[in-house]
Amino acid sequence: GVKVGEHQHGGTSGDLGLGHLLPGDRGVYGRVELQDGALKRALALDDAGALTLRVAGAAKVLSGSDIGQILNRLTGMRQGGTDYRVTSAKLFLDGVLENRTAAMIAPYADAAGGNAPVMFPQPELDAICTALDAARFQLHFHCIGDGAARAALDALAAAQAANGVWPSLPQIAHCQIVAEGDLPAALVARNGRIIRDEAVR
Repeated sequence: GVKVGEHQHGGTSGDLGLGHLLPGDRGVYGRVELQDGALKRALALDDAGALTLRVAGAAKVLSGSDIGQILNRLTGMRQGGTDYRVTSAKLFLDGVLENRTAAMIAPYADAAGGNAPVMFPQPELDAICTALDAARFQLHFHCIGDGAARAALDALAAAQAANGVWPSLPQIAHCQIVAEGDLPAALVARNGRIIRDEAVR
């Protein structure tokens, strides 16, 4: 691995809360996750011309948010920087299997049973994704359970029906379980869907 040491513009990247921004001038490119405070510091570095690599970010979108406000916020982030810009919207549709917050189509099969809901009602998810897709943002979904994966696929289908197909490359990330009947839709390459699967550990 590469150890990130002193930031070339003074101090350490860790001091800035940006320890996983790897310097691009070393030929290293990293995955970056920034919370709001660190995002503001990254944008400040960008404004100062001190960001050491180009970053294409994703902004979290929450259920219950006004669609107009979502678009204004993400559009401002997309236009707000030179080397840091938001190109994607990240939507968390469920949790994880380990604590029973993964959204499943059928109830859990153990003695406790029950299920977890998808974190967006489907009509709201369809509307948000359609608006973001029309504004040419990439859609990035956190999905573990097959219920969440189906909700994401349905939202993508709604967006494409409204806006047409463009090289948007939406992602269904962390996907562990997909219903057999949903696999053809999930694997149709011409729709530009990307499934990032993870084995259940």
